[in-house]
Amino acid sequence: MALAGALLASSAVAAPASAATAALTGTVVDAADGSAVPSCVTVYDTAYNWVDQACTDETGTWTTTNTESGAAYKVEVQPTDGLHLPGWAPEAPDFDSAATVTAPAAVTARTTRGAVVSGHLTRADGSPADGANVALYPAGAPAPTANAYVSDGAWTAVVRPGDYQVEFSSAPFRQWATGAADRGSAATFTAGTDHETVVDDVLSIEEPVSLEGTITDASSGDPVDGCVTAYLAATYDYASSACSDYSDGRRGQWALYGLPAGTAYKLEFTSYDGVHLGEWAQDAPDFATAREYVTPSRVDVALAAGGTFTGSLRGTDGQPVTDGYALIEPADGSPSTFASIDVDGTWRSVVRPGDYRVQLSSGMATQWAVGASTREQAKVFSVGEGETVDASDQLLPGARVQGTVTSAATGAPVAGACVDVIRLPVVDWPETAGQACTDASGHYEADLWDGAGTFTARISDPEGRFVQEYFDNHATLTDADSFTVARGTPTVVDAALAPGSAITGLAIDAKLGTPLEGACPDAYAGHAGARVDGQVASCSDASGRWSIRGLPAGSYAVHLGMGQGPYPSGDVWAFKAHTQASADLVTVQAGATKAIRNVKIDPPVTISGRITDPFGNPVAGATVNPRGLLPDRSGDCFDCVQTDADGRYTLGPIAAGTYRPVVYTTTGDRWAPEWSGNSTTYEGATAVTIKPGRTATFSAQLAPASRISGELVNADGSPAGEGWIGFVESSTGRHMGDFDVYGSNTFAPVVLPAGQFRLHLENVETGQEAWYDSASTESAATLVTLSEGEDRRLTIHLPASTG
Repeated sequence: MALAGALLASSAVAAPASAATAALTGTVVDAADGSAVPSCVTVYDTAYNWVDQACTDETGTWTTTNTESGAAYKVEVQPTDGLHLPGWAPEAPDFDSAATVTAPAAVTARTTRGAVVSGHLTRADGSPADGANVALYPAGAPAPTANAYVSDGAWTAVVRPGDYQVEFSSAPFRQWATGAADRGSAATFTAGTDHETVVDDVLSIEEPVSLEGTITDASSGDPVDGCVTAYLAATYDYASSACSDYSDGRRGQWALYGLPAGTAYKLEFTSYDGVHLGEWAQDAPDFATAREYVTPSRVDVALAAGGTFTGSLRGTDGQPVTDGYALIEPADGSPSTFASIDVDGTWRSVVRPGDYRVQLSSGMATQWAVGASTREQAKVFSVGEGETVDASDQLLPGARVQGTVTSAATGAPVAGACVDVIRLPVVDWPETAGQACTDASGHYEADLWDGAGTFTARISDPEGRFVQEYFDNHATLTDADSFTVARGTPTVVDAALAPGSAITGLAIDAKLGTPLEGACPDAYAGHAGARVDGQVASCSDASGRWSIRGLPAGSYAVHLGMGQGPYPSGDVWAFKAHTQASADLVTVQAGATKAIRNVKIDPPVTISGRITDPFGNPVAGATVNPRGLLPDRSGDCFDCVQTDADGRYTLGPIAAGTYRPVVYTTTGDRWAPEWSGNSTTYEGATAVTIKPGRTATFSAQLAPASRISGELVNADGSPAGEGWIGFVESSTGRHMGDFDVYGSNTFAPVVLPAGQFRLHLENVETGQEAWYDSASTESAATLVTLSEGEDRRLTIHLPASTG
């Protein structure tokens, strides 16, 4: 909520209070004959987040409505007729190469008829091998392109025409069709669209037992129902899982099959009987302290019984809530656990004996058991082994701020004004505790998400008709007055907004004098003041017209740039100035609109090219950053662009100037970053200089990636604790990559080019710093040299002072 408050506190380019919805509609047809194909479609935004889903009617038509006007989307198609192949609209194999559509739009998706492969799989006694997995591998391919599951002994899959090998797995069985122990001796089947390929088989080849054991009760020794998950000890990567047998004479016994011999694993055990606690073998609380077991091994565990927390949550009306969760917080500071609240309002959780506080949440309502608004007021529950403790509660009356927003000039109600209720005191950034916008009568009601307390309010107009203010009639948050909110009784906060002033003008190409679309303005107070809080800015349209609304009366320096982020292209201060201090000030009166003369902006430039692998094949989804920066933890990449299915890209608009572009991949991690001029470093890159309105080319043939991974240990060689983050830097100090030591003392590979690197660590809890290897200063750090394609696993020792 604090983050949400921080985001709401900043003003940006204008958007409506709630974006208008606009439908995506379309058809799914056969690519060959245009006939309708029964399908379901899924709509994603351009960040691959799920947005909506729909299925076709009898005419092959579908419609989704949870889409916003002007927003961009991609559409995935899943045929349901068992004959056609899945894909992405209009006719693409994956998300990256799919076309982007802007709502509202009509989308015609074309799907290709596939080849049907089916079969029956049974056990040696003739019973159906239900639940077995079927994987279809194209001949020579390292991974399957289709999977199926056996139900009632039968399975079916739709694949692209071609030659395939089929693998069956159902623990402890794993084999290749038909009856082959390995892929080398497996049969190859040709799948065509003119016939159905049938592959029947009988499970007969068992994998060797890799890890096995028995789960029992720590006190009685009786067998316990539970599950085990194996993780690679070196990397914490998932390896396999299984649950205990529940048949007579075998209850509590478990086994994992087919893991590589001689490999170390760590095992996590959980129980689903509602009585016993989970653990990491043996008797460890987490992965970092768990014991390693090398395959093949036998691992018996005895699980301790816990105590049980149970409860029910009722709403303010006395009826059970239908969803929500209970957060169970140990008093000793160990990690909290969650329990979901069922539709009847009840919840349950098994915990270790100890003292706890319980936070209950449903919808926007959050409180602490029993009947407490804050953690400090919460009851401390003591839970013993075998005990059941009830933490039932009823939601407290809500806390609400309501009122009316009017025009200070006319007294008329203001519809569409928005009120953000901000919790006081402000610690790091404004925390929004509730928000609402006014209706046609100017009235609003904001329910507070986390209860009563002391607050202030920000009242703004997303349309820029009025000047933003803070309660009570103050220009800044620092000067705002406060008010107190109690549960059960609404607090009334009214506001009268002053009419907003506006500045408008035309952005034109400095060379051609023609209108520039996409120039985005900002108003700053005077020659040295900050960007005006609450302004509503609109970027220039096709006519070059831009505007800034919602300003109080005053004098402003106006900045325009092509695009958003910290690197606007062709940026300029009106007029022809390069700094705020030298800009011509624009003075506006209260409620007035000031049109200024045309602002000339250097036309933006573009960079394009093609990215390939060492064999000349296109690299899709690679990222090109014109500024030569590799990604950091923030994930921010301004002005970046990704390559299409053919490895091509066009980057822009960006400002004219000199660049050292870099290309890197974020999926697969097969290829090393590369800068312009085939350089492995920013410093060695060939500078690309582009004049206003021109284009430039940057293409690259990527080299195999080098990698650094490893473990972090104390000075005595014992595993280091969590909380360390790592930074990989070039020998010149430039950022090259990040890694985290979390969940264990190991860290995942960092993809790098060939070169020399410095490894820097920082403890996020203590602020302590360290460098590879055993160094407490940067000057004492040991550089790591990587050759092209080299995988280097390191043991990083912390200095004795940090161990």
